[in-house]
Amino acid sequence: MEQNNEDQAPSRASSRANLPEEDAQPRATGMPPMRAEMVAADAAVRQKEGVLRVSSGVRPLPEELKELMMQAGTIHDTTNIAVGQELTSAHDTNAPPQLRVVSPEATTTGPVTTTGTGTTIGTSGDDISKNLKIADKVAVGVQNLQPAVDMTTLYRDNQHRRRQQAFPGAYNVAGLQPGNANPNRDAAEPNASPDSPTHDNNNNQGLAVAQPVADDDLEDARPVLPENEAARLAKRKQTNFMITIGSLCAIAVVVFLIIFFVVEGEKDKSPTIVVQAPAAEESNSTAFGNSTLESIHRTPPQILIELLPSETLPYLDSSGSAQARAFQWVTEDPQFDTYSEKRLQQRFALATFFYSTGGDGDGWGSKTNWLNASVHECHWDYFMPDNRHYQNQPGIRHYDYQYIDGPCVPSNESMVANNYSVATDVAFHDDYLYLALVGQELRGEIPPEITMLTSLLMIQLQDTAMEGHIPTILTNLTGLRELHLYRSAYTGTIPSQLALLTDLSLLTIGGNEGIQGSMPSEIGLLSDLETLMIVESNVTGTIPIEYTGLHPLNFMVYQNQLTGTIHTEFGLFSRVEWFMISENQLNSTIPTELGLMENVKTLYAYMLNLIGTIPSELGLLKSIKQIYIDINALTGTIPTELGLPNETFWRIAVGDNLLTGTIPSELGLLTECHNLQAARNFLTGAIPREVAAMPAMEYFSLQDNQFSGTLPSELFYNGSKMYRFWLENNEITGSIPEEIGYWSSLWRMRVDGNRMTGSLPSEIGSLAKSLVRLNVGSNQFSGKIPSEIGNLLKLKEFSAGDNGLTGTLPAELALLVTEGKLKVLNLTSNEGLLGAIPNDFCLLIADPALNNVLEFDCGALCGCHCSCDNVSSFALYGENGTFLADMKGGWV
Repeated sequence: MEQNNEDQAPSRASSRANLPEEDAQPRATGMPPMRAEMVAADAAVRQKEGVLRVSSGVRPLPEELKELMMQAGTIHDTTNIAVGQELTSAHDTNAPPQLRVVSPEATTTGPVTTTGTGTTIGTSGDDISKNLKIADKVAVGVQNLQPAVDMTTLYRDNQHRRRQQAFPGAYNVAGLQPGNANPNRDAAEPNASPDSPTHDNNNNQGLAVAQPVADDDLEDARPVLPENEAARLAKRKQTNFMITIGSLCAIAVVVFLIIFFVVEGEKDKSPTIVVQAPAAEESNSTAFGNSTLESIHRTPPQILIELLPSETLPYLDSSGSAQARAFQWVTEDPQFDTYSEKRLQQRFALATFFYSTGGDGDGWGSKTNWLNASVHECHWDYFMPDNRHYQNQPGIRHYDYQYIDGPCVPSNESMVANNYSVATDVAFHDDYLYLALVGQELRGEIPPEITMLTSLLMIQLQDTAMEGHIPTILTNLTGLRELHLYRSAYTGTIPSQLALLTDLSLLTIGGNEGIQGSMPSEIGLLSDLETLMIVESNVTGTIPIEYTGLHPLNFMVYQNQLTGTIHTEFGLFSRVEWFMISENQLNSTIPTELGLMENVKTLYAYMLNLIGTIPSELGLLKSIKQIYIDINALTGTIPTELGLPNETFWRIAVGDNLLTGTIPSELGLLTECHNLQAARNFLTGAIPREVAAMPAMEYFSLQDNQFSGTLPSELFYNGSKMYRFWLENNEITGSIPEEIGYWSSLWRMRVDGNRMTGSLPSEIGSLAKSLVRLNVGSNQFSGKIPSEIGNLLKLKEFSAGDNGLTGTLPAELALLVTEGKLKVLNLTSNEGLLGAIPNDFCLLIADPALNNVLEFDCGALCGCHCSCDNVSSFALYGENGTFLADMKGGWV
């Protein structure tokens, strides 16, 4: 029988033998207790036959089941239940067997065989099974277990309670499903085997039904937690995470404090200022696990000293140093704790600059709000160049400063006027951008702490008494764009390290003889340099050829001791507008390549000992406004090409050379030219009418030449703007025309030293609003002095000596002294003048310290310092018999 049974179905033992070693272990020892109980709870129950099938995978039988069987009298010894035992009721032959037990040792179960009063359960062989008749009383006890599902339910409920006690919550047990009443189940499955799961349609609606399931098909229970339990576990995880993070933070703080105190201990050993910390106050503590950290309160000196450069620290030991005084001022500021680190550094740097340059003494012209702790440093006094003073100063971009509101942020108008961009030039309102103290009485040296102003774009310290060498530490201000050190007391050489300021666009140095040495060639590397101004110093050597690689707008190296030549490569300065190399000792010619500087507006090349001729290529300078090539040794003629039509050309200065020839009439085409200077040459010929008719002419200087002919009338008809007319020391003939009255703006007029004739026109008297100097001496003028000259109350000089003037002096001339500003009166060498000098003229020489001049020849004229003893009565009383002088005070 056993052999047949093994042939029909593989034994569980054999099946288990094919599993991995860990799965082949006995379920009683290898299976978790909870799994074993759930497998027992899910044992198949066949309700219709009243059979409870206990899987062989459970060893031993559940104690509760054994107790129920013993109470029913079904068994007496729970340890020896044989395979195939049959339990039936003697009183109810129609009742199905109540219990069917399969021995744990059975490898498989055989078919179910039903006999008259009971059911036999066994294997395929009946040799190991037998029938057992149950007594009536026993059967009654068994029937009390009816229906069979009740026992199973009781067992399941008992197990459920035990699980809830051990594991609160619900468990989803694989293979166990709630009962589902289905009255049509039997009808739907008429051929279902006795082993098929069935439902009791009458008594067990809604009850869970145990179904026969093989052990190997069972799944482990999966816990399904209630919502509140899941939340509790999540909160526990979060708490554990926070505790972990807090512990790590505590460890980090402890490490930081250890490092901090070690570093502070090292600082205490260095020869720096000793900062006495106040007594420690009781502080709150913050616990992290088992460790506690005390909060540390750092004092202002401790905070500031960490923000200072190491070079500053030694100065703090000296209480009188600018650094120590600035340190004290900053740390004692009541608002110290409200400042950012950058503003603390900013205020310290400015305070150090203040003390270093005499701001605390009698220096500085104005220092409003400086070191006023309650005022933001951006509102301390600043001084930009005076636009009126600098408006004609070459290289000083006066228009840049007229809209700047303060040293920190320029106004919107400034950004628009100068094409500044907010992103580039304006970073933050608190950043100190412009250190501008122009014209103030600063003295001393720039302290190195100036480099703490890391946002500086401009340093404007010209026209001060700043002294010492130009500090190379300024090269640490890598964002600096403009450095103005012009007209200060600096000495020494120009440091080549300035080439490290790669953003520099404007550099002005000089204005004193203390700057010496040569020009650093490294400056030629500043590709962004727009204005180079090294002037009015004792700089020697040649102009470095490297400078020709710049692309400047303004190139100014005038008034030095430079030698050498003008590089032809300067013709490559396509952007240059101001080219000024005057007042040096170059001994050079003018390169024709300068005519390639198409954007040049001002060309200053005077006092250079230039030789050679004036290149005609200069006439190609289409943007030129003014050319100064005077005071040289140039020869040849004035090129006619200079007269090429140009609406911007307004000044030509070729005087004090060795030029010959005539003035080109082509210059008359320069309709905007208002300044023609050709004095002190060897020019000849008449003044061209085209030149005389230039409508914008204001400054006409042709003195000390050999010009001849008369004054063209065009000079006067178009001369309403003429304010300076210098034509002395030529060979001009003719008279002064009456049209001179049209020169309503005339300021100075010199025609002395010519061969002019005729009388002085009375129309001169109409120039009373502007004329201050009138010199007509050394000519051949005749006739009387017009009384209208007495109207020229602004006249300071009237020189008419060495002429043929006649008659007595007009009494109105005395008004030039009593009501006017006359300082010089020269009437010498006019033999026809006679009579007494009005007594008021004697006031001119009453005070020798005034250096006034009163000159006339004693003889026919008398008065003041000339006796009138030998003067005729006609000379004294004049034609109408009026006494001409006050005898009491007018004679000596």
